[in-house]
Amino acid sequence: MSPLPTTLSAGSSWALAHPLRPELIIALVLICSLVVWWSYRRATLTRTWLRGVLTALRVLVLLLVGVAILQPMLRKHARDHSTSTVVLGIDVSGSMAFADGTHSRLARTQAQLVGADGIIARIQATGAQVRVFAFGEQCRELPPAAVPDLVAGDEETDLTGAIQTMSSAVRGGPGTALVLFTDAADTTEKSPTAAARRVAAAGMTVSVVALGGANHLPDVSIVSVFAPPSVEVGASTELEVEVGRSQYVGPVVVKLFHEDTFLTQCTIPAGTEAITHCALDLVPSKAGPLDLRVEAEPVEGEQALANNVRSLRLDAQERRLDVLFAEGSPRHEFAFIRRTMADDRHFRLVTLLRLGHQRYADSADDDGSVLSTGFPTTAEALGQFSAIILSDIEAHEFTASQLQLIHDFVTVRGGGLLMLGGTNAFNLGGYASTPIAELLPVELDPDDVSPTFDDRIFTLELTPAGLEHEILRQGRTSEATEAQWRLMPPLKGLNVLLKAKPGATVLAVRSTPAPASVVLAVQDVGSGRVAAFASANSWRWKMLRTVDDDSFRRFWSQMIRWLAVGNKQLLTVEVNHQINSVGQSVSITARVMDATHRPSNAAAVSATITDPTGHVDHLTLPWILSEEGVYEAQQPLAFAGNYQISVQATIPSGAPVTGQISVLAVKASHELAHPDLDLVAARALAGAGGGEISEVGDGRQVIDSVLSHLKTARPTVTVITQRELGDSPLLLLLTCALLLGEWGLRRTNGLS
Repeated sequence: MSPLPTTLSAGSSWALAHPLRPELIIALVLICSLVVWWSYRRATLTRTWLRGVLTALRVLVLLLVGVAILQPMLRKHARDHSTSTVVLGIDVSGSMAFADGTHSRLARTQAQLVGADGIIARIQATGAQVRVFAFGEQCRELPPAAVPDLVAGDEETDLTGAIQTMSSAVRGGPGTALVLFTDAADTTEKSPTAAARRVAAAGMTVSVVALGGANHLPDVSIVSVFAPPSVEVGASTELEVEVGRSQYVGPVVVKLFHEDTFLTQCTIPAGTEAITHCALDLVPSKAGPLDLRVEAEPVEGEQALANNVRSLRLDAQERRLDVLFAEGSPRHEFAFIRRTMADDRHFRLVTLLRLGHQRYADSADDDGSVLSTGFPTTAEALGQFSAIILSDIEAHEFTASQLQLIHDFVTVRGGGLLMLGGTNAFNLGGYASTPIAELLPVELDPDDVSPTFDDRIFTLELTPAGLEHEILRQGRTSEATEAQWRLMPPLKGLNVLLKAKPGATVLAVRSTPAPASVVLAVQDVGSGRVAAFASANSWRWKMLRTVDDDSFRRFWSQMIRWLAVGNKQLLTVEVNHQINSVGQSVSITARVMDATHRPSNAAAVSATITDPTGHVDHLTLPWILSEEGVYEAQQPLAFAGNYQISVQATIPSGAPVTGQISVLAVKASHELAHPDLDLVAARALAGAGGGEISEVGDGRQVIDSVLSHLKTARPTVTVITQRELGDSPLLLLLTCALLLGEWGLRRTNGLS
């Protein structure tokens, strides 16, 4: 294509750099003339015309000097079309490295731009200017020759900032066009569409060459992972994983890793749902921060693998759970449970074995047995425990005040309560009209239960909820759990419980012999948890199995951990996010209770934060006023790495208590979470910018249209060139010639 013709409309004009008013110029000329004429009035001239000639010559010299002082200029006016400018913006963010056919999106862009017949050469051949910018995290200009060396590696895409930077750099207006080669995946919270609209309002069009839309490749991604910020060593914690599927309907295998160690996996079945869920079971083996990784196995044809992984950090805390076991008689069940719990380093079992009315043998671990005053009578004394087991002991063994203490222990303190079956348990133990009946997950209506203990043999049957519940879990999958429970010996004897409460979850039942009844049910009550286990002979699972079988220990360990999960400590430390982006602030929350496990608003709470460089900051956590016993402060995270947070709370009339937690600061990158072409955003950009769009990544088609538009849209401008004449040699020579002429006439006529 030949250069565009230039049309000139020529014209010239004179001007002064320091113009004077016309009347002033006339006055000065007259004054100069009179002064010169007066200077010659007494001169003796032989010729009358000579006075006029000399006067004229001197006046002309003075006028030329005056004109030189006023700086005369010659101005030429011409009409011309302005030069068009095409700005090429190339996306170099990480998503542009994904394959678009046989080449990456960036490689396709480079192939279209460079070369003798490339887009850059085509624009230059029209006489238009070309300016090239690369954008991702930042926008930077580069020479056209540097386009082949570009690499797609930026971790963010700031389309809004790029549009603003490029339009400002070229002072965009009529005769300019911006062409973006991008997949339109903006990772900021700004509005690139609004930026394109502002640029278009100034006269600069915005066009889009959309890359990445031709393949529709399959993709699976880990959308989110829901987990508590802290977990207990040895306890089972369920991580809920949200998985996304695009252009894929097959099964997805999701795996959990601790660093590089595989822990467990789950499989999401085939389906058409875009978002699905699965659960991963985590059982920490040691205390400390756990850096976990959830991965979705790549599916066939998938290329965007960065969004298949999501990392998270949890704090594993190892603390011994204090359990109070009140037993009404020295039976096998008591002996087997006590021995199993005593062998587990994660529990501290305190037993109260009734010897007579209000007389107990008190055993705490291996401290021996002594006569005890019995069950705790104050909230402070009962509050040291995380869970209570009531086993074959009647309600009348407790005072009304103690029964209410147990009720508050569960609902307020967040403790756990388990009632075991026996001849003195449930309705047979007289609990029907007590505060304990309000807690239990089963109805204790005398009309719905057997008046005696049913001592027949039966097989435990797990419900669908029981197969998935952590108390009964005996394998990594529900199938493995079901297979193991089929191998378990039958039980003998239970309290017949015909009805569970509406909010309860029934985990196991007895179908035969009749009547069908609830064997194991659980329920959350207030801040705590309650379980009812109607049998009195779970020891058979240990006694009638092989020595190396661990099912009995696992059942009771999981039971007590489930009961104790909600128990509140005097100080609980939480953060809003375990993994944060560098530059963000983490919210540190402390929940403080007094010795009665009631929220305390009068505590002095402070935090010590050690950052990855070893620097230590100290914070005061004020009570936030809106919630009882809650203290909160913010800490900015300036560096990538691990932050150790230690919180201390001092309660009036109490000893200081401490709590620790850690957070991880990482450099945020959302670039690869959704790497597909955002065609909706690309269309919106081109529409707001008043430009063209190629939805199949054909830049040549867009450029041809842009150049055609610029050819007709280029505004005509007036070009003014000016030449200064004040220092012109011609003016100097003319002045000198006039002076010499005057001098010659004066000499030839005898004038001094």
